[in-house]
Amino acid sequence: MQPRHADLADYIRRKTLRRGAYHLVSGRTSNYYLDGKMASFDGEGLSLIVQAIIAELEGIASSAIGGMDIGATPIVAGVALRMEQLKKPYPAFVVRKSCEKIEGPIPPAPCNVVVVDDVVTSGGSILQAIDALEAAGYRVVLAIGVVDRDAGGREALGARAIPYQPLVTLSDLGLKNED
Repeated sequence: MQPRHADLADYIRRKTLRRGAYHLVSGRTSNYYLDGKMASFDGEGLSLIVQAIIAELEGIASSAIGGMDIGATPIVAGVALRMEQLKKPYPAFVVRKSCEKIEGPIPPAPCNVVVVDDVVTSGGSILQAIDALEAAGYRVVLAIGVVDRDAGGREALGARAIPYQPLVTLSDLGLKNED
């Protein structure tokens, strides 16, 4: 089956996939690593990510996009820049991990927002951002993972009734969940 965002999946497979023994932020170990920053801090990768996110935003009623700093930072800035170029202003924000402070020109709560993370494993980081936003009165209407490791993140977001859309999945990359 063809990936929904085939160019992005191909880029991630070629540029961010590393083999070896890795200890993930989620606490799990893996024999491969998908380095989201290698895509989001690269012009070509960021362009592909932004293009895919803008396609996912079609029909979503939201006022801003953000996520946990640092994984979401270049991504949401790229989306805000591209939307401005399209004459459709769409502010970006980040949630600081250390204090869960929301930074950026986000409209006042309550409003609908979209949350992004570069790589979703268990969903811990994206849920931390969502918790901070909900505590501040925002409504999260969509969570987007650039790459989903198929390791519980989808289920964790589902348990919270938060719509979730990964841009690229393990099967898109020809990989399988190691759990």
